Amino acid sequence: MLDFLRDLPLNILRAFSETLEWALMSFVSHADIQTDDEGNIIRRPIWKTLLFLPVLLPIWIFKICLAIVMFPFAAFSFEGERRTRFLYGLPALVGILTTLVVSLVIFFSQETVTARYVTLMQTAMQAGDYKLASTLGGRLMSESTERKPELAYQYAMALARSGDAAKATSIIHSLAPEKTIGFAPAHHMRAVQASQTLGPSPTEEQLATLRWHLDNSGGTENEQILLLWANYYNRIGQPAPAINRMEQAAKLNPTHLITLAQMFKATGNDAGANRTHEYGKETFKRIVEKEPLNSQARISLALTLAQLSQLDEAEKVLQSGLKISKGPDIMRALSDFYLLKFDMTNAKPSGFRESFDYLDRAIRLDANYTPIYERLIRLYGMLKSDEERDEIIRLLEEMIVDGKNAATAHFTLGSILTLSGKSEDSLYHLQKAFVLSPNMPVVCNNLAWLLATTDATKLDEALQLSQQAVKAVPKSVNFHDTLGTILLLKGDNEGAILELEFGLDQRNSDKQLHAKLAKAYDAIGKKEIAKMHFEKSK
Repeated sequence: MLDFLRDLPLNILRAFSETLEWALMSFVSHADIQTDDEGNIIRRPIWKTLLFLPVLLPIWIFKICLAIVMFPFAAFSFEGERRTRFLYGLPALVGILTTLVVSLVIFFSQETVTARYVTLMQTAMQAGDYKLASTLGGRLMSESTERKPELAYQYAMALARSGDAAKATSIIHSLAPEKTIGFAPAHHMRAVQASQTLGPSPTEEQLATLRWHLDNSGGTENEQILLLWANYYNRIGQPAPAINRMEQAAKLNPTHLITLAQMFKATGNDAGANRTHEYGKETFKRIVEKEPLNSQARISLALTLAQLSQLDEAEKVLQSGLKISKGPDIMRALSDFYLLKFDMTNAKPSGFRESFDYLDRAIRLDANYTPIYERLIRLYGMLKSDEERDEIIRLLEEMIVDGKNAATAHFTLGSILTLSGKSEDSLYHLQKAFVLSPNMPVVCNNLAWLLATTDATKLDEALQLSQQAVKAVPKSVNFHDTLGTILLLKGDNEGAILELEFGLDQRNSDKQLHAKLAKAYDAIGKKEIAKMHFEKSK
């Protein structure tokens, strides 16, 4: 009891000094963390972190004195050499403790700054400020956080959305290399990219790359990964595992039931396709009844009903949705439905009135839907009656007057007038379409063709327009044909051959194409090849 009373004042003083020491350390280590005008953290140099040392020096002197005062009492049992060693070791002990405290303060100070950078970067990404997010991510990377792949991944996402795709791709590739297991989300992203770049005839190397990234993308509970697996198995000709993955994806998102039924159909399993459609019909019905505003489920129900040949029911489902909300997705779906009806009725003889009515409904629902105009051109080319043709022209003129997708209406009108041999009127409407929509490739292509074939003085202008169209859609056989024709008219036979032979295997029965190639090969002295093309042009 006497020992407790004797040490009580000293213990109180010690507790007070330690509390004051901790308070000063916390204040100095955190008060200096600041942000600039854009909200970026301004990193404190290490020398500023050490400012607390002189501040705490008086406290440490007080504590050393306190230890000396307490020594006779706290170490009264030490005798001789043991006491001497204790006294000599006391400064070393104080030094070790000081170093430990300094290291801990620096570590926690750095961790605090890093944590705040992460928070600010995530907040900036949520707010859509990807430029600021990429700036903050760059600060994080400079702070050696590249060893933390989740932060590097977020930084890459911010870079991609701020426009620095090259740097973002470089980081993603480093996080998901092709021969080493890396960060699963980065492998997922590379799997998506690899799947999108597969052409009609992918190489074994491309498929192997896709497989590698899929294998390292994480579990199969992710809907997109399941879809990528289904695509991969389809591309390598293994329908059974492809269907299995699609079934798993459909459990996560019922809209994939439509694709699943199509996959069954493609393998000749009509029973599986019908069973899937029936299940999808009941599933989508329940969703629509529970959520009438769920347009995706409503559209999926209509598509399923259409696949089951229940077209009247499908139309009612979409019309009901249109009464609830005239959303663009429902209008597009109903427009697509009328195009389906057009395709079904247009095959019938003497079906103009019904076919035209479906196109009229479709265009009034969604005037910006290009496939409608493609079918109008097709229908116009099939008609023999001038009265019926005039009806299509009047519909397009109405669209122009009402200002509903006037560029496409002008283009369609110009295209069908070309079919009628009315070059002057056709040129007028195509030029109007180009003025309203100069970046529409098909407008550039058709205008280039008309200029080149009707006015020899406009070949240079036609060439420029045609090259613009090919650059925009480099895989279009028709666009290459237009460019080849213009080059042939300009006397560039080698260039014409190169363009005209693009996709020749797809158009080997095109007599006009063979006639143009015969002319070009004859001009460069390749008589035998020219003769073979000439024979095919007959």
